[in-house]
Parts: sequence; C-alpha cells; structure tokens
Amino acid sequence: MIRIIKVLRHLTFIVFHINWWKFFRLLKKGSENVVISNFLTSGKFSTEGTCWEFGYINYFIKNNINFDYCSLRTQLYGRRVYWSPEKATSPFNVRNYPSTFVHVAKQLEEQGCNCFPNSFEINFLENKKFMHSQFSIKNTPHPQTFVLSSVSIHNNQVFNPNNKIEKMPFPLLWKGEHSSGSQDIELLKDETDLANLLETPDFKVKNPSLIFQEFFDIRRDLRVVVIGEEVVLCFWRINPRKNWAPTASKFGSTISFENLPTHLYPKFIKEMSNLDLAMGGFDVIFEDDDPEKSYRILEVSPRYSPNPPADMSMKKYSYADYKHRVFVRRSWAYLQTQIIFEHADKYVGFTLKS
Repeated sequence: MIRIIKVLRHLTFIVFHINWWKFFRLLKKGSENVVISNFLTSGKFSTEGTCWEFGYINYFIKNNINFDYCSLRTQLYGRRVYWSPEKATSPFNVRNYPSTFVHVAKQLEEQGCNCFPNSFEINFLENKKFMHSQFSIKNTPHPQTFVLSSVSIHNNQVFNPNNKIEKMPFPLLWKGEHSSGSQDIELLKDETDLANLLETPDFKVKNPSLIFQEFFDIRRDLRVVVIGEEVVLCFWRINPRKNWAPTASKFGSTISFENLPTHLYPKFIKEMSNLDLAMGGFDVIFEDDDPEKSYRILEVSPRYSPNPPADMSMKKYSYADYKHRVFVRRSWAYLQTQIIFEHADKYVGFTLKS
C-alpha cells in the first residue's frame, strides 16, 4: 500500500505541474524532438522513468517547442530522441540488459537520430567491466580494480588467483558486473572468503566476469551529479556504524547535504567531460574520509536516482525513514519528482545548446 501511495505522490506532481493544454497543442506526430515512452514500448511501468519522460516533455512545453511522445515501435529517422533506459522497463530479463539498449541506440543512430543518452553513454549503465576500462583509458582516479574471467566455457575451470602474475592484495571488494544500488557487493578478507564466494551455487553461471576492487575502510562517500558544466546535486552518504558497510540508505546510512567539498566541483565537471558523459552521477571516496585529501571515483552512471535535499535536523526519524513516509506535506516522492524535472530541464537545455 505504501508503495502505491508513493507512486501516486510522484504522479500527482506530474499531473499538477504539466500544462496539459500546451501538452496537447505542442504534441506533434513526426516532430523533430521525440520523447520515448517506456510503457508504450515495453508495457512495463517505471515510476522514475515516467518522471524523466515528463521532465523532458516539460522542457519542451515551457519553451513552446513541438515534440512527439511515442514508443520505439515508431520508425524514427533523423530525430532527437530523449529516453530513460532502465532495467525496470527492459523487455528482456537478461543479465546484461543494458546491451539491448545500446543496440537500440546504435540502430537509431544509424538512422540519423541523436539519442540522449547515446549508445556510448549507455555502456556505462550497470556495466562495471566497461566502466573500469574507461576509467583506465581516461586516467580517471579510481581504486585499483581487477577484471578477470571466472570460468572458461570450454573447460569449466574456475579462476585461480594464484595463477595471476600480479596477485591481488586482500582485503578486496567483489562487485557484480551488472549490479546497482549496492547489490552484489561483498568484502573478501582473505583467500578463504574468495574460495567460498567462487563455490557459491550458480556463481560461475551468473558471473562470467569477476570484478575485484581495492578496499578502502571508509565510512562515507559522496554522490555527485553533473549535468553539462554544472554540479546539480551533491550529498554525503554516511555509515554511522563502527564496521564497514555499503553506504546506500537501505543499509542504514544517513544522508547529509552539509559541508560539501564545493572546491572540487570544477574537477568533478572535468572528470565527467573527460569520460564523454553529458550527464551522470559519481560515487566518490576520499582518503581517510577527508575531502582535503585525494579522491577516487568508485562508479559513474548516466542514469541515477536522485535524493532530494531535505532538512532532517529537527526530525525524529532518519532520511531512510523519510523516504517511506508518504503522509507528509512534502514527501520524498513528491520532492524527488520535482528534482528530476529540474535535472531533465537542465539536461535537455544542455543537449540542445551543445
């Protein structure tokens, strides 16, 4: 029931912030600007995806620009295509689902379309193998990362770390190749933990590539969202516990919008541009949790779920609890839709300008 109410809070924002008279006046079949509907394409509904779609549309409405709102079943040639590719609306339930979106984007680009995000950018979406290869190529500061093959499909041999010339230093973090939201992350303290992980039932089938990362015993990381030449959102995710744990709020971490390292914003903008991304969210850590020391980028994605700023200082509940409170005047769902609209507006404006 709470989930349904949260969806309704998202949709309520859309209903009351879209100028529907102008929506139908500017909606033109065959328009140069196209917004793809995930629901009309796959029959699957995504709350955040719908918010992004109407955020794009709201930009066109505000600026009196014609647009088309259709599915990918429509033949598109020479258009500007805005969409929100994501797992929730993928028509295929496969491990490397982003590859299907990459393929679609490439086909549209071969038909003269400009896609936002484009086929190259979508490669970063929940594809850590590609992401870390780009980090290495572009000299992006990041933890030392080992990308290895776990299984040979010809002889079914499991990867043996002792066979590597450069032995990996423990402790390590194992990360699933196509995971998000702090899923598929395990701390491996020694070779025994690694052996137990590799012997997990179906692990070899589900993880043909192994990604191990240098471990930093930190208690907070920084989410930085960059659109074009601007940092549009930044906040700390803080683990209040004594022991290390992923910093996603679902693990009990707190969210803080205070004491942000604004002096690093120009560097983060440069890092995003260097990766050839027009929009994305970084996860950043600092040596000894000190923003005055060196930073490393853990991950980046062109598709992110923004946490809207909220003052929790006078509240008796945490930010994680606030996410699930729907019977409040300015609920998290309502404010998240608002910030998605703001980011969609900046994104479309930047892409049209550039």
